[in-house]
Amino acid sequence: MSTHYTSTSKQTNVQMLVRSKCYRKPYALISPAHFKHSLLVLYLLKYIKILKLEEIEIKLVRRHVDSEVGSGPSSSAMSRSLISNPQSSSSSSAPTSRRKMFLEIVRQSNVACQNGDFSAAVALYSDALKIDPSNHILYSNRSAALIKMGQFVRALDDAMKAKDLNPKWPKAYYRQGVALQCLGKHSDGLAAFSAGLAEDPKSSQLLSGLMECAIKSPLKAKLEPTFEQLASMKLVQSPFVVISVIGQELLASSQYAAAVVVLESALKIGTANAKLKGSVYSALSSAFWTLNSLDKAINYMQQDLAVAKSLGDVPGECRAHGNLGSAYFSQSNFKDALTSHRYQLVLAMKCKDTQAATSALTSLGHVYTSIGDYSNALASHKQCVQLVKQMGDLLQEAREIGNVGAVYMVMGEFSNAIDCHTEHLRIAKHQLKNKSEEARAYSNLGSSYHYRRNYDQAITFHNHVLKIAQELGDKNIEARAYAGLGHAARCKGDYSSAKMWHAKQLDIALATKDKVNEGRACSNLGIVFQLLGDHDAALKLHQSHLSISSSLHDRTGMGRAYGNIGNAYNAMQLYDQAIKYHKQELAISKEVNDRSSEASTHGNLAVGYQGMGMCGAALVHYHSHLNISRELKDTSGEACALLNLGNCHSSLGDFEEAIPFYETYLMLSQELNDVEGEAKACHFLGFAHYSLGNFKEAVRYYNQDLCLAKELQNTGGIARAYCNLGLTHLSVGNLEEALECQKYFLTVTHSTKDMQGKYRALGNIGNIMLKMRNENEAIKVFQKQVLLARTNGYKTLEASAYGALGSTHTLLRRFDLALGFHTQELTIVQEIGDTKGECRAHGNLGGVHMSLGNYTSAIGEAASASMHYNQAIKCYEEMLDRAKELKDSMTEAQSYGNLGICRINLGNYKEGATFFELQLAILDSLSSSTTKTTLLILAEKGRSYGNLGECCNALGDYEEAIRRHEKSLQISTKLNNLREQEKTYRSLGSACKSLRNTPAALVYFEKRLEIINHLLSECSSSESNNSGSDGTVIIDDELMRLKGAALSDFGLGYLDIRNFEQAIGCFQQQLSISKDVEDKEMEAEAVSLLGRVFQVMGKYAEALEYHQLALRISTELGSVGGKVRDYGNIGLVHESMGNFEEGLLYQEHHLNSAMQTDNNLAKSIAFSSIGRIHHALGNNIQAVANLQQGLQLVEMLDAKEEEAQIRHFLGLAFWRHGDLESAQAHLEKSSDLLETIRQNTYGSGSEYSLALFDQQIASYKALQRILVQMGRTDLTLLFAEKSRTLANSTLLSNKGEFVGNGDIPGDPLAMASLSSSLINSVDAIIQRVNRHRVAVLYFSISGGYLYSWLLIPERGIVKFNESCIGNDEGDTDGVTNMGTLLERYIEGTRTALGLDFNASESTNQCVGESAEGEADLWSQHLEELGDKLNQENDKTGFLRMVSRNHRFNCSSYSLSSLFSVGSATGSVKSASTSRAGSTRSRSRSSWQGPSCLRSLYQMLIAPFEEELSVLDQTCFKELVLVLETDLLLVPFPILRSCTNEDYLCEKFKIILAPSISSIRSGGRCKSKTETSIPLVVGNPTLSAAITEQWGWEDIPRAQHEANMISEILQCQPLTGVKATKESILNEICNAECIHLATHISWKLSAIVLSPPSGTSRSNNSGGNGGDSAKNHINSSSDGGGRDDNEELPPFSDYLLTAADILKLRLNAKLVVLSSCHTRDKMANADNVIALTKALLAAGALSVLVPLWPVPETASKIFFRALYSSLLQGSKVSHALTEAMLTVQHTKHFAHPANWAGYLLLGSDVQLSNKVTLTSQAMRELMKTPERSRDALRVSLHLVEKSLQRINNGQKNAMYTTQKSIENKVGNTTGWKDVLMSVGFRFEPASNGLPAAVFFPQCDIRYLGI
Repeated sequence: MSTHYTSTSKQTNVQMLVRSKCYRKPYALISPAHFKHSLLVLYLLKYIKILKLEEIEIKLVRRHVDSEVGSGPSSSAMSRSLISNPQSSSSSSAPTSRRKMFLEIVRQSNVACQNGDFSAAVALYSDALKIDPSNHILYSNRSAALIKMGQFVRALDDAMKAKDLNPKWPKAYYRQGVALQCLGKHSDGLAAFSAGLAEDPKSSQLLSGLMECAIKSPLKAKLEPTFEQLASMKLVQSPFVVISVIGQELLASSQYAAAVVVLESALKIGTANAKLKGSVYSALSSAFWTLNSLDKAINYMQQDLAVAKSLGDVPGECRAHGNLGSAYFSQSNFKDALTSHRYQLVLAMKCKDTQAATSALTSLGHVYTSIGDYSNALASHKQCVQLVKQMGDLLQEAREIGNVGAVYMVMGEFSNAIDCHTEHLRIAKHQLKNKSEEARAYSNLGSSYHYRRNYDQAITFHNHVLKIAQELGDKNIEARAYAGLGHAARCKGDYSSAKMWHAKQLDIALATKDKVNEGRACSNLGIVFQLLGDHDAALKLHQSHLSISSSLHDRTGMGRAYGNIGNAYNAMQLYDQAIKYHKQELAISKEVNDRSSEASTHGNLAVGYQGMGMCGAALVHYHSHLNISRELKDTSGEACALLNLGNCHSSLGDFEEAIPFYETYLMLSQELNDVEGEAKACHFLGFAHYSLGNFKEAVRYYNQDLCLAKELQNTGGIARAYCNLGLTHLSVGNLEEALECQKYFLTVTHSTKDMQGKYRALGNIGNIMLKMRNENEAIKVFQKQVLLARTNGYKTLEASAYGALGSTHTLLRRFDLALGFHTQELTIVQEIGDTKGECRAHGNLGGVHMSLGNYTSAIGEAASASMHYNQAIKCYEEMLDRAKELKDSMTEAQSYGNLGICRINLGNYKEGATFFELQLAILDSLSSSTTKTTLLILAEKGRSYGNLGECCNALGDYEEAIRRHEKSLQISTKLNNLREQEKTYRSLGSACKSLRNTPAALVYFEKRLEIINHLLSECSSSESNNSGSDGTVIIDDELMRLKGAALSDFGLGYLDIRNFEQAIGCFQQQLSISKDVEDKEMEAEAVSLLGRVFQVMGKYAEALEYHQLALRISTELGSVGGKVRDYGNIGLVHESMGNFEEGLLYQEHHLNSAMQTDNNLAKSIAFSSIGRIHHALGNNIQAVANLQQGLQLVEMLDAKEEEAQIRHFLGLAFWRHGDLESAQAHLEKSSDLLETIRQNTYGSGSEYSLALFDQQIASYKALQRILVQMGRTDLTLLFAEKSRTLANSTLLSNKGEFVGNGDIPGDPLAMASLSSSLINSVDAIIQRVNRHRVAVLYFSISGGYLYSWLLIPERGIVKFNESCIGNDEGDTDGVTNMGTLLERYIEGTRTALGLDFNASESTNQCVGESAEGEADLWSQHLEELGDKLNQENDKTGFLRMVSRNHRFNCSSYSLSSLFSVGSATGSVKSASTSRAGSTRSRSRSSWQGPSCLRSLYQMLIAPFEEELSVLDQTCFKELVLVLETDLLLVPFPILRSCTNEDYLCEKFKIILAPSISSIRSGGRCKSKTETSIPLVVGNPTLSAAITEQWGWEDIPRAQHEANMISEILQCQPLTGVKATKESILNEICNAECIHLATHISWKLSAIVLSPPSGTSRSNNSGGNGGDSAKNHINSSSDGGGRDDNEELPPFSDYLLTAADILKLRLNAKLVVLSSCHTRDKMANADNVIALTKALLAAGALSVLVPLWPVPETASKIFFRALYSSLLQGSKVSHALTEAMLTVQHTKHFAHPANWAGYLLLGSDVQLSNKVTLTSQAMRELMKTPERSRDALRVSLHLVEKSLQRINNGQKNAMYTTQKSIENKVGNTTGWKDVLMSVGFRFEPASNGLPAAVFFPQCDIRYLGI
């Protein structure tokens, strides 16, 4: 770019001012002749001195040596340094011989010099220097000798060394000066002499040398007259004056470096004359200015200014301000420059110095222009024009007018600029007739038109410049003309002409040896070569520019060269090199304070960093560019930075960040009237809004871009705008507008013969046709693309067009044609070596083969599908290889993903998972600085996680599948990709369903459905109907089909949880959708699913109707799979209806259809169904045959659940057939498979897991029957025990969810869990009995039979007994009316005890059918409500499992119903309903017991009477009864034989246990808190609403009971309003003993507590069962109840349910449920099982439960006796027996109804509180009464002493030794426990101290006693 001429040069101006400062008013002149005579005398004397120099020096050295040798401590410093300093190699005590040698050498050197033998002297000096190498005098003398020899270079070197060794020694400077003078380097010599004088101003030798050097230098002509004047003034001997004069002349002759040394030496010498000092300051500032050391120059200018001010020299002050302003301006310190030039102007006006004023105004104009203050700049230059007009200086006037034009040009006012430069031209041409000035004006005119982008006119003016230059023969002007012509041609795009002009510019520079212009020409030419793509040539030229600038010390030029080199490397994409050079450019820009260059360099650095992907660093530099441009008010630079910032953010995908920058850029472009920039801004804004989906804004900006392109007549811009507009309209579905725009795009590219643009337009039109579902028209367009590309030889585009044709035919399922086109695509890219295209083509071919595989698989051609999938694998492997060649990690990852999908389609899920893991590994390693690429990587990762989840799901690892799908969901949610979210929710739901976690699956299916509905709403609200109704309908149909599939999954989920109403609703919606979209396959599926719902509901007629309709549709469609499904369903319905023959017929059709497929699972199910029906028909041989075929098929599939079912039925068939061994084998295998499935199933509370539990229990029960028939009763016991531990093991496997991680110490469930893995043999059971040393009577009920075993420690299984408890053994077809014998015996016994089941609740209630019906309704509702309360919170299904276990064992199941299809899910109501009853006092002696009680004894105990009688006489007094179901209701304590008067509880301490696995000894790990206190709860306060609704009235007796128990246990009870659920939960886990005297709702399996005081009366939204309760109230209220507006609190506020208890971690050893019943007074087996097993499962070791209520007095007697015994250290079984016997032996309460209803379940424990510990310790002590006296005496003495200390307030610790106590008590045991129980602390011996006993320091009453 050409340079503007200005009227002054800043360097020349400053030098002019400095010169004027130097030549001040001279002193009076003296006679030249006299001066000359004196000077000659001086020279003569100096010459004589020089001749005698060597001799003097030698003598001096000799004198020093002599003094050193002969002197002592008083020797001089010089002499010491001469000798001792260099002898550093030797110590101060060096040998005398070495010193003598040195002296001898010095003497010889003296002689040599005297004789003129200087070579010998040099040699001798060298020898001396070896001895003393740091002796500067020796170096100086050798330098003098070398001068004599004419070896000046060596002499200079020695002089420099002498100076370095002693910088303060003047002689060294003299030697240096002489050597330099002899070498002809006079200016350096003058500097050396001056520097020496600065060290020693009195040295006449240095002064003489200085003057001689000056006279002999080229400055002689100027200095000789001056010296004559100085001599006449007697100043020739003044070092300051002489040096100052010489320095000024050196400065004038451009010897700046030497001038600086000389002048600074003068300042160092100093003078009192301020004027002389000021002249030196001025000269130094000029020198440093020229040397570009602006800081030093400014420093001396400021000192010059200070001197001028001190002298009152106004003109000097004005001049100094002008110099300072120019210096500040060069530093870009415009603020200080402005201040200085303002002072200059003011002072010039004050002095009336017009010339100085014009100079100030010109300078001010330049400063104002630089800071962007163009108005003041114009004012300054215009004022200057007026002044020079007044002065009549036409030349200055012309140049100032040019300066005004320059300001107009930077303001963008090109017309005014042209006017000014035209006026400049007129004056120069017509008035001045100055060709040089005329050329200057033409050049400025060319620049103006150049900036106006009128390059042709600019070239015209530069040609005028060229012509004038050639006329004048002025090579500088000619070079400038070539530069201007080159710039214009380059900007015009005519690079060849630009290259020519700049080459001529370079030729002139070389010819004239103008290094400055040579560097500029190299720079310009390098830029052109860079634009031409010849980067190597460009780099060479820029390196030349750099070399030239470096040689010229032109830091600005060097910076410019570094920048150009960096730009070249940027163009070559070698960004690291570019950054390196731009950093150097930036450093120089900062160094020279060129802010404008600094700004542009930041921009260049940003480009480099952005190219390297380091966008963060790029943004920092772009912002620096922007900030500096704004600081400089450089609007063009600001606009450039804004555009770059926007583009950088766009490249990162941060379009929201980019938009503000683009908008500001648009505004600035409009201000600058830059239409091209405005169009560019609109284009980028359109793209940013398009990328953000703001299509309306995108259309607006693209329309503006189009208008501006038309205004500029820019056909390329018009084409671009039409293309972008079309793509935007396509994105919003405006297909017609999109098509129209793309057609315009095609027209423009056709008219401009832009073949590539035309190709792109055709591709866009083809894509729009595809969106419009006009595939055939799209194919025609793509064929035109092929023809166009082929005609123009565009092979790459031709391949791309073939790819588009292939993809279109794939959409149309014309797979053969698609394969052909993609093969052509592959062939072309292979021909041209396009590896990337080859990679893409292989991927396309793989996609076609994948589609073919999917298609053939769908139509049942499995072999063909497999072939195509394998072909796809080959293609994707090729794609992978090419991607690796390209090192394209993203494509490599996609290849792995495609290979994984192929493996999935082939069923190789493990291999598929491996490929997806590889894909994820690559994607994890990828990173990108651009948001767009980052999002692409993220999307690919989401798909990969989803595919990996599908593999895990197929492999059965459902938990891992869920984890993978959740990661996929996180990504799709982050990307707001609704389609991917829909797929992921479907997959998550399927995985949860596979885990049988149906509630979670329903949540996912519901979210999936929400997304589909959202997509449908978006589709319906879009403007896609502009493209025609066909396209819209197809889009809607796809989504509607997707919705139908989602509804199907949703409905199946509801069906799994038996929510039939919701399931039917989903399937009916699916059916409606299928009819709307005319999808017969979906219709058949929906109809079939509706039939399935009605089938499960037992509505077989409706189910049959739907299934038959589905079969008709499947037959119409010819769908083999549909027929398989429908025949099977119809067969199942007929089987359920008992139509076995009809069912068999359909199952045979089912099998025939399945045989037409490759679906082995369907075949196995068909065989299984046929076998099952044959079994039901009694055709055992056919049943076994079909089931075995089904088993063979299912074993091949590894389908464990189906295999377990078939083996179960096969076992039953073999049993019926009489093959007991085979039956046993299959049933055992079935139960093992079910156990494996159940343990691996998440969320065992689901219906599915309960069904598995039912099946497994059924297998165990059947195995018991079979094994007994086989006589293997010991193995029967093993399977009975396994069935008992099944529910507990399930709970333990899920316990981490509810009670935290880790096991509960002593948890019986831990033993149950252990049993499932360790109790796998009868020996293990016997070992457990032996370990716990208790006798076990084990009962098991199976199919109407009672099996019982007696196990005794060390004897094993003593006896087995089998009893039939069914009413009629021959009844195997149904449930008997009379119930089982066991139920009747229990009912009769309760009746005999006076517990009236059928007594009314109240005397006012009538007894009749209505009352009984309402009671039944109430009971049924409570049961349902209890199930709801506990099932919602019991996620493990434990409570339902133990309840189902009971129902299985109810003997009311006949054999056929027990093992028939679906029997596991049945339920039988108890034969009697618990009702309220009364308790009457009985005579203890008259009650003999009813016959049913004796019958129970005969059934349960009598078979083992003999063995038990023997056991009664042994040490085994505890009898553990392992019971189940209704056996829990048997009053075992009062069973006795007819001949024996003793009850069973009098003979044994009875403990009940659910299984052998749960039996534990009484010990337990220490509680968490050693100060554990009991928890006693009594009579919680209930609101009137609760009492009225549920009948739970106030129970004062419970209050009394709680107070009594708390007094015994010495704790505070929680009663009344304090007995809230929250309070109890806060304490229950830390309590060792828990006593609950409150309402127990057996039906709800809950403990009733007090609701919180602030319970809301609003709706029960927060409570479990609140709504159910409300609904029941409305339906059963008699109308006279409470106010309906008074709402009940939620159950969760006041019911502690069994499910709540399961979530706790109890540390209780004993839990007592002292229930006071209301409506559901009687506890049945289900109720007892649910609540007690929940407590045991939560960690309680034992639970005491009453089966019926007893009178208050009897209850008090019982509990007082119980706890008294416990506190005396008894085990709970013993305490229970003592309490029952205490009540029995109490008058009025001897009747068993008052004491026999207590059950103890769990372990036999002892309490560990302080009272109990004391009792136990005393019991231990009293075992040896003969030795206990001393121990008791000593113990009581110690206790008494400790009490005295405490009462006296003594706080200090006190102890005694254990040894002293042991000496007194002897060998008695127990005394330690006694002392510990009351707070004494025992410390073992340590650190040499004996074992000690520490006294308690607080009242022992607070320790729990």
